[in-house]
Amino acid sequence: MSNELFIQTKLVWNYKLAARTINEARTFRADALAGTRYNTVLQVVGTGWEVLETGDLVKQWMILHNLDSTNYISWGKSVADATELLRIPPGASILVYLIAASTAVLADTAACDLQIFGVEGSG
Repeated sequence: MSNELFIQTKLVWNYKLAARTINEARTFRADALAGTRYNTVLQVVGTGWEVLETGDLVKQWMILHNLDSTNYISWGKSVADATELLRIPPGASILVYLIAASTAVLADTAACDLQIFGVEGSG
């Protein structure tokens, strides 16, 4: 098999007082990828809004991993907008399909390392 992308996500939640356990897993398969490129970036995110470094890929599947153990990273629409839309907790990862040419990130109280892995998308 070639030109394929498989993405698997899983969320497991257990709480001692809950009557049930939630264990949700999903697998997504993107056939016939138009893109052939990927990128990896390690961005040091500061405490002022800055552009997310996505390389030269515009439409892409991205995994963003906050390598900091204490501070969260805010993710917003743009440096000019400066409105937090998503938050990446310390040590957490998120998976997104980015279609914007430019978005912005901001570290909470100290600079954080953000590991970015992107695979070119098709639509």
